Amino acid sequence: MKIKRLFNIVFMGLTACISCSEEKIGPSGTGEKPAQITDVSVKNIAGAAVIHYKIADEHTSYVLAEYETSSGESRSTKSSRFKDSLVVEGFPHADDYPVTLYAVGEGEQRSEPLSINVSPKKPPYQAVAETLSLEPTFGGVVIHLDNPDTAALKIVLLTKEAGSPKLVETFYVQSKEATLASRGFTSSEREFGVFVRDRFDNLSDTLYTTLTPLYEQQLDKNKFRELNLAGDFNTPNNNSVSRLSNLWDGVTANGTNSNFFATVNGHGFPQTLSFDLGVTADLSRFKYYPRSESSVIYKNSPRYFEIWGSNVADGDWSHWTKLLDCEMGKPSGSPDGEYTAEDVAYIEAGIDYEFPVGTPPFRYIRFKTLEVWSAGNIAIYELTFFGSEANSFDEIN
Repeated sequence: MKIKRLFNIVFMGLTACISCSEEKIGPSGTGEKPAQITDVSVKNIAGAAVIHYKIADEHTSYVLAEYETSSGESRSTKSSRFKDSLVVEGFPHADDYPVTLYAVGEGEQRSEPLSINVSPKKPPYQAVAETLSLEPTFGGVVIHLDNPDTAALKIVLLTKEAGSPKLVETFYVQSKEATLASRGFTSSEREFGVFVRDRFDNLSDTLYTTLTPLYEQQLDKNKFRELNLAGDFNTPNNNSVSRLSNLWDGVTANGTNSNFFATVNGHGFPQTLSFDLGVTADLSRFKYYPRSESSVIYKNSPRYFEIWGSNVADGDWSHWTKLLDCEMGKPSGSPDGEYTAEDVAYIEAGIDYEFPVGTPPFRYIRFKTLEVWSAGNIAIYELTFFGSEANSFDEIN
């Protein structure tokens, strides 16, 4: 019993000591008030301002800026004592805004406030909105824009139904310029609108225009057939399961070896593959789905390629007409071997290439790969063609 009582006394003593230690470790809130920062200068940029300064007190832990936007929203940003600047951003308009600066020390003690004004330039979302244009395309509309500051923005497309705006699609951009297409509409007059939103939820005015999408339909892939013409190379990779016919199986991403077309390595370039659309068609566009898995993205996908058309199914190039010179782009402009979420989204959505207005109707297609990104073979998930049927045949002529 004495031993137990002695243990309790010792335990209570240790607990008290630990509690005392914990109290001493925590912030006292009575740290020394640091001196104000000095030598403050401002560089105004698009939608933001960079504030440079010098820290005048060794007790400063960080520098804090507090400010309000013109909408009355309070914002703050802080910067470590090891830096000599901070950025205030999110301003919805080019204007003058007051900013209060503090040096903050131990115990969150603040210096006396230092008030300055910043005058950010026109924010990117407004500048981009001024470049927006809408025009009709096959099955929908195309949005053109310039984004010289490469700001991360959302481009929101609307259409009016029964007089009320309805969300159609939201695009994410961070490239210097972009051409964005939204499709799936009938060829009838309708009103479209587009606006820009930034990451601070600032919104531009909505640009409305009335357009009539050009008529098109997706060609029936059940009618597509492989060709093996003189000069073609379509020997399938992956134990022959990555066959040419996988290009029209409907799987556009995240499939297996039997869902994409890939050639064996070592043949060299150019490489040509050919197939029958099953009908003679007035072609409006086609959609190219490269591989998007992280291990192969921007590797063996055709980067530069040509599309040819013919109504004679043979390998004699004199019977073929070049329809398009194509390049698979990278919206971010990242160096080879690097890519961004924007690049992945661009690939997964499929890349559209439009045929020139007035292109004659054709039944047979040749896809000629000139160069891939960084591999010795080619791989493509899917090819989808759009237009209108001009004529149909039961079999190859």
